[in-house]
Amino acid sequence: MANDEKRREVAAELRRQIGYMSERSKWYEDDIDVSECGNTAYRNIAASVERCGHAFRGNYIHICETLADLIDRPTCKIILARKLRTAYGKPITGINGYILSCGHQAVGFAKPRYCPECGMEVGE
Repeated sequence: MANDEKRREVAAELRRQIGYMSERSKWYEDDIDVSECGNTAYRNIAASVERCGHAFRGNYIHICETLADLIDRPTCKIILARKLRTAYGKPITGINGYILSCGHQAVGFAKPRYCPECGMEVGE
């Protein structure tokens, strides 16, 4: 699942690939062999998203899904919010339990901003 650390890692690797591609900018600008330029650019991007991401056949959809998740963080919603209670049924002051649409649960004083399990952003 995408998280901020992974976003920074992929962005740094993409910038490294941009440096590599910039050294050969004339080749990319002239686009002499459309197929080869496009394939090389894709392989550079795929390698940035995932180690050896360019080395596997049929990895296109996975790489695009990963990039989409990094760009637009997946979201979930609060399905149910309840005050937590002790085993004897007494409410625990200020602490709530939240059931999220991603299938996970969160506990805290305030509504969660992110799912503690999968990292999805909790929307309204």
